[in-house]
Amino acid sequence: MAGVTPIAAFTGLRGVAALWVVAYHFREALAGALPRFAASALGAGYLAVDLFFLLSGFVITLNYGKQFEAFSLGKAGTFIIARFARLYPVHLVMSLLYLLNPLTVLLFSSAKDLGGRYGAGYFLLSLLLMQNWGLTKAVEWNIPAWSISTEWFAYLMFPLLLSGMAMRRETPGRLVAALVGLMAALFGFFALAGAASIGDDIPRLGLSRCLLEFMAGIGLCRLFLSIGAPGVRMEVVLLGGALCAAAATAFFALPDFLLLPAAFSLVIFSLAGDSSAVCRLLASRPLLWLGEISYSLYMAHYLVRDWVKFAGGDRPGPAMFLLYLMLALLAGFVLHGLIEKPGRLLFRTLALRKA
Repeated sequence: MAGVTPIAAFTGLRGVAALWVVAYHFREALAGALPRFAASALGAGYLAVDLFFLLSGFVITLNYGKQFEAFSLGKAGTFIIARFARLYPVHLVMSLLYLLNPLTVLLFSSAKDLGGRYGAGYFLLSLLLMQNWGLTKAVEWNIPAWSISTEWFAYLMFPLLLSGMAMRRETPGRLVAALVGLMAALFGFFALAGAASIGDDIPRLGLSRCLLEFMAGIGLCRLFLSIGAPGVRMEVVLLGGALCAAAATAFFALPDFLLLPAAFSLVIFSLAGDSSAVCRLLASRPLLWLGEISYSLYMAHYLVRDWVKFAGGDRPGPAMFLLYLMLALLAGFVLHGLIEKPGRLLFRTLALRKA
């Protein structure tokens, strides 16, 4: 969007988060090969989803917030088409490629057992981007794509959410209070649900988890726009606070939904300053490249994982992990270039014509 300066560190952060998920989903290949701390960090890769949604709410508000200070059906329609263009081409291609999995099992497996992962109803809901709207009891097919359906739901809600917020008189104090309230609501939701982790029971809890975090990202951006970017010293303080929250969670075995969403919020707000050494690292060329392909990498890696595991057998090791990582990056790069960018351009062109 014209007039909005992108925050380069956010692109790199998105790439790091995507790589965290990729490594998490094949972490068994590194069992016994990593120090305890590294293994624990890898095992927490599911938390990248929470980082994604906080970051998404922030970035979407930064890019589109001015459009929805007053609700407009035409602007909302244009926004929805643009976001659909961002999500759907890659999602559709990966959904169709995933048909290879059950076909291979049925044609070449002696047992011909699909294991309950390839239901027709779930596939149809997935094509509608509704597979994780509380209508199913399991996560099937392209496993990471559950979060794409919740992201689509958040996008549909965004014009109404932001227009409603714009009607209120916002002050920094009220915004901070709202953010604290959202973090408390997230904790209370999972505590009352009896969850041990924020990653539990995705079909039942995933939509609320992602929507609350998306709303917190909106609030973070509104605070950023209200008080401005933090200085270098404040960036360091915020990052230090995030590290302390993460350390306390690990040391005291606290529920991951108690402090970690707030810790991710501190990280995002600190990077909005775009001036610290961490920002410069995240804005380096390799991480910017990783961030650019992050969505395609996220969507492609689980299919790569399925086929690497199928070819490599039941006892993967570090060499197989390295092969998986290289193939996932290659798949993300190809998918980004051949599907994501052309698809986004096509649908955005349609959105501009509509506008």
